[in-house]
Amino acid sequence: MLFSRASKIRVSQLMRRLQSTAVGRAASRPEMLQLEAKLADVMKDKKDLGRVMAALRETVQGVVESGGLSDRTLLRSNSVTNDLGKLLEQSNKQLRGEIETDTVPPTPYEILVTLVDLKLARRTHYEQVMQYLLANGDAEAALGVWVKYLEFVAQMPQREGAEETYVMAYASIAYFFLGAADVDVLLQLLNREAGQYKDIPLFRIEQLQSQIGLSESNLTKVRENLAAIHKQLLVDKKGYFLDVILPECYYPLLHSYYKRYSDLEGLVDEDLAAGFMINFSRIGKHTLAMKCYNDAVKKAGGKPGVVLKNALLTVVARMGETAINRVNATRRIEAVWNSYFREDDVIDVSSYKALLNALIILKRFDKVQSVWELDIPEELKKDHTLLQTYLEGCAHRTNVSLPELLKQLPEAVTDVNLANAVLLKMANTSGSASMFDSFYDKTFKGPGSLRPTPLTLATRLLMGYATASDPAKFNFFDHTPIPRTMKNAVAEEFLKICSDSEAIKRFYESSKASLKLDVFSSRRVGKIIEASFNIGDWKTAEAIFKDHITTSNAKSQINVHTLLPLIAGFSNLILRNNEPSFLSKLDTYWQLASRVYKTIPFEFLNKTATAVASLCLKEAKLTDEHYNFINAVVMSELARSKKDHGYVLNARIYHSITKDQKISVPPELL
Repeated sequence: MLFSRASKIRVSQLMRRLQSTAVGRAASRPEMLQLEAKLADVMKDKKDLGRVMAALRETVQGVVESGGLSDRTLLRSNSVTNDLGKLLEQSNKQLRGEIETDTVPPTPYEILVTLVDLKLARRTHYEQVMQYLLANGDAEAALGVWVKYLEFVAQMPQREGAEETYVMAYASIAYFFLGAADVDVLLQLLNREAGQYKDIPLFRIEQLQSQIGLSESNLTKVRENLAAIHKQLLVDKKGYFLDVILPECYYPLLHSYYKRYSDLEGLVDEDLAAGFMINFSRIGKHTLAMKCYNDAVKKAGGKPGVVLKNALLTVVARMGETAINRVNATRRIEAVWNSYFREDDVIDVSSYKALLNALIILKRFDKVQSVWELDIPEELKKDHTLLQTYLEGCAHRTNVSLPELLKQLPEAVTDVNLANAVLLKMANTSGSASMFDSFYDKTFKGPGSLRPTPLTLATRLLMGYATASDPAKFNFFDHTPIPRTMKNAVAEEFLKICSDSEAIKRFYESSKASLKLDVFSSRRVGKIIEASFNIGDWKTAEAIFKDHITTSNAKSQINVHTLLPLIAGFSNLILRNNEPSFLSKLDTYWQLASRVYKTIPFEFLNKTATAVASLCLKEAKLTDEHYNFINAVVMSELARSKKDHGYVLNARIYHSITKDQKISVPPELL
């Protein structure tokens, strides 16, 4: 029997609940339904687009003049957007001779002008026309469409967010046709605030440049100017790039920037290399962070400078950040320090600061204290920045009281990490609400104050919940104004610092109530599930997952973002507690994963196999049901994944599993 009966029942119950929850699309207004029906009839003519456009104008104007629809209603409705997009596509194909026609069709640009006049043009229509014009080499006309788009946006109730990067990318490509590109001119063209270079959609331009059908000469112009813009950001705007752009990048964009940096001939810049190292490790790509280090050392002739060595401490610390046993991770930090820093005649402040930061990442606050007392020279302890890093470590120590900490603080806190650590200690200390508000106002609102980070705002949410008159009704997203672009980052930081199950449940409910469905995604739910496991509350984690898949409007509620935290969470419980009963939970969620994926994702395989290996090493007592899951499901999937996709686990995992004679590891895995 492949799966146990109990496990099958659990999976079936979950799937039935999911399938029974269907949320219908909101009904359109009767007038729009009438217009949709008339437009469908008008557009039956597949050959004479001129006649279609004339009938379209007559139909819309007739409905408007009869008082059925206002311009505002037309601007807000998207019910006919896709059908009108097909008209643009049909025009393009007829002009290229792909569809026969008895008359000369109106061009996509002419159709767009009509749609704009009728208040029916939408962002996707502008994109289609710009793409058509660029494919025909008409950059000036494409920029004219961009200007029309900006006029359209001014009439809309709100900008279209991330999706707007497509039309911005087309405008950028049109600009690249015209000559040597300048990053400041491009930013002005895109109608963005001066100096906000992060708003330039470089990654989207990378994606689209080869998909438009540009001539070889125009494609060459685009590639050359795109490279020039990257170089200007990396070299001329390096400070902004390191401080603003890189910290907000996730993997695809970060990897794209690193490739551009690597392609710059003759550039050996340890600040940039260190920036890439730190940010790759920030998103968990530690192997790539080490590649950055090795590449930079090679360029530097084999001898890393101070900046690179400091970044190496951060990367090594983050490699051990999630380790269950952080003693070994601390030893690796000590090894790096002894190998790369002890040999220096003089160790500067920046390196001691990097060492303290590495220990703070690992939560080895006791080590922060001992390094401060035993290793750092007295004259360096007077350095303002080093002192604040040390005090950050003190703020996290449970044996340092809030009053003791406040006595040691400088008059003005200028390190945002220290400020956040102080706020967090206040949030976790009862009776400190007024003190919290006073410190926050002084540090983040006064003249020359610090800029709040996502962690700052997350800590305010934590304090708000702790001091709420009725926590059960507290709405996190009504309590503190959070910029839309920071919402996800603030949510992630809150879930890292929150250790209260009830607060996590309330945060989940607040998210459902306050955020749009495109923001309240399965990624967010996965983070909430992960946070529940991190504080040892797997029952809340499961309850949130089940509620999400049965009440969410999301198109795909069961995916890697929601399943991986469950599989990782139960695997970690097995590792920490040597508790084999959680294998039945893994069995359930593996079955759900098998219904979503043709191949079980590597992350699932690795987490589960590591947990099984731990049980075997510790000689845990497994039941027949456990052995059936391991042998019939896990081992067979590992073998298939290696054969089909080349997935290979660490050999030590298999070696540990073979210690249990009742588990049959396929020979091809050994």
